[in-house]
Amino acid sequence: MRALWLTLGFVSFSLLAQDSVSFRNDREGTSFYSGNSYRRNIEDAKRDFDGEEILTAYKDALRSTPNLCVYDINQKVRTSLVTLNRHFDNYEGAVYLLREQNEIDDVAASILLKAHKVVTTVVYDKDEAKLSGAGTGEKLQANLKLVTEFEKKLATRCFDEAYMGLFSDLKKDDKKFDSKNLEALLNQARKKKIITEALYVKLEQARINELENGGMTLKDYSQKLRILRSQFPLRDQKERSNFIATKADKTKMSYRQRLFENYSEIQIALMADMMRKLRRRLESNSIEIVIHNRDQSTETIPLEPMERFRFAIKKLRSEMTLLKLNSQFAGRSPDYMDLIAASYEVSFVAGSELEQLAGLEDIWNPKKTFWEKAQVWLRTFSSVASVVIPPPYGFVPTLILVVIEATVIKKDADPEDNGSLF
Repeated sequence: MRALWLTLGFVSFSLLAQDSVSFRNDREGTSFYSGNSYRRNIEDAKRDFDGEEILTAYKDALRSTPNLCVYDINQKVRTSLVTLNRHFDNYEGAVYLLREQNEIDDVAASILLKAHKVVTTVVYDKDEAKLSGAGTGEKLQANLKLVTEFEKKLATRCFDEAYMGLFSDLKKDDKKFDSKNLEALLNQARKKKIITEALYVKLEQARINELENGGMTLKDYSQKLRILRSQFPLRDQKERSNFIATKADKTKMSYRQRLFENYSEIQIALMADMMRKLRRRLESNSIEIVIHNRDQSTETIPLEPMERFRFAIKKLRSEMTLLKLNSQFAGRSPDYMDLIAASYEVSFVAGSELEQLAGLEDIWNPKKTFWEKAQVWLRTFSSVASVVIPPPYGFVPTLILVVIEATVIKKDADPEDNGSLF
């Protein structure tokens, strides 16, 4: 693991100096943005432009924005399109059209759309009687100074990066400083006319959309993507998965969007490596327990197929428990679907295998009880022999089993299962 971390670390510096940048879709099948409402937006954009005009505007903006600031890219694309058609007002449709043409993937689309949402958020006048928490005396003056210096930072930083930096500076001396405090502070700065109305609106738009909570920037995504593609070249450039673009539980993101939003390239590589090891164990010729006796003799106990299967699952659980102790995760615990998404991203799991997983939803659907899932498991794998490769077990049914475990209510888990192998 240390060697992997060092390799990725060194690669990150060299890739940042490369000129070509692309967010073309090379992993997702059907887009996360594929419902009727998205289709209507695309058709609306097509009424104003042909696809080539939107594509050209995007490519020109990307090429002329070396710092990959999504706010600058959005502004350039909108300006180009409005110049061509002054009635154009559906930027979301243009982004969905770029995704439909595979010029961007769902992750890049989500970043473009989030930035567009920020700058189009309506800011209403405040009831000053309800605003409090701006601070008083020297503390207030120090905070107001930070706000007034914000515009200077925009000369060298993207808006979202500068805003997150401002919020971080405001929290340094007051760990309890929050969005409500910032709202009152911005109102004070506006009232004292030490910032322009335009800057007040920008900062308030960011606050309303909770940019202080962080999130992945376009520059972040570019770095993650380029490092992973450099270290783990795709084995099949045409491979796509619909499953990876489906909605992740309890989120408004797909599995792939959630993966890149929540994890670094190093974390993705470490999670994928766990699934690579799982696969190797399942496909190994044998797994044995070797006992070394005091008289220098040894006893070898080969595990039967089902025992090997159980060993592989138990080992995976143990490694997942240890993973959150890894310094790269700092106590964070990824779930099984994060591991599967990471494995697909670096081509350790094939897209066809994920589609088999999606086709057996009845097995892992969280709305079903464990025993209902078990019955479907028995019915399915007693008849669908093609899924169980190689016999008597294979990687796809193992993926399904780990997803079943992920959806079983935690209170039903074995209280003594603390990640130990035995």
